[in-house]
Amino acid sequence: MPTHHGVLLYVHCLVKHYFQNTSHSDPLVAYARGYEDYLQCPLQPLMDNLESQTYEVFEKDPVKYNEYQRAIYSALLDRVSYEQKDTKIV
Repeated sequence: MPTHHGVLLYVHCLVKHYFQNTSHSDPLVAYARGYEDYLQCPLQPLMDNLESQTYEVFEKDPVKYNEYQRAIYSALLDRVSYEQKDTKIV
């Protein structure tokens, strides 16, 4: 009869194997692969002296660009009403 700890270890190995061998179409999942079990402090790229490899990770962050796009779109809608968005140039 397997122990509770042995079953949990087996399930953990199965989940890890699944995530390592499954391709994900979601860019966030692909971006975060390998860091699921690590709590990380937020980085401050303008304040901290980071290595170039760390900056490269910032550049590949798909969430950042989606949020930038949403923020710019919202800012433009504040200047132009939704009804005028196709006819008025800002």
